Amino acid sequence: VADNNILSDNDIFLWNLDANGDTVWTTSFANAGDDSPIRLIRHSNGDLTMLSVTASPGVAAPYIMRVDPNGTKLWSKVYDVGKDFGPRGIVESSDGGYIVVGYIRRQITPSIDADAAVMKLDANGNVTWVITHGKYMPNNSSAEYGIGIIQTFDGGYAISGLTNAYSSSSGFQDIYTYKIDS
Repeated sequence: VADNNILSDNDIFLWNLDANGDTVWTTSFANAGDDSPIRLIRHSNGDLTMLSVTASPGVAAPYIMRVDPNGTKLWSKVYDVGKDFGPRGIVESSDGGYIVVGYIRRQITPSIDADAAVMKLDANGNVTWVITHGKYMPNNSSAEYGIGIIQTFDGGYAISGLTNAYSSSSGFQDIYTYKIDS
C-alpha cells in the first residue's frame, strides 16, 4: 500500500501487509515537493519500485523509488526533463530497466498543449531516452495523455491513453494508442 495523505507535506508512506492483512512493516519517505504515489511494481526478488509524481510550484516531475523487501530505500530519483512531466504508468522492461509513460505539457497558456511521453530508464534508474508523441496545435487546446504501457513481444512498447486533438468537441473523446520500437 502506498499513500501520501497520512503524513504532512504529502510525503510517501509505504505499508506492507501479509496475506492475512497484518502489518509486516511501514515506512515513510520525505522529498522536497508534494508527492503523490501512482503505481507500485513488485519484483521477483521482493523489491518494490514506486512511481510517484512530485510537484513544486508550477512543475510536476516523475519521482521513482526502489526499496528492498524490508522497505529500505535502495535508490530514488526525481526526473526533471525541463518541462512539466506528469507520469501515469510504469513497467519493468525485459532488460531490467523501466519504461514510464505519461504526458509532457508543451504549453500552458493561453491553452494547454500536452504530448504523450515515454521515458526509458536503465536498471539503476538512469535515463536512456525520452520521447514525446502528439499533435501540436499552437494556441489551441490539444492533448495526448499516455496512461498505460506494455512491452510487446518484439521488444517494442505499446502505449494507450486519451486525446482530444482529433475531435471537434472539447474533452477527451478518443482513445489514443500507438507503438514504438525499443
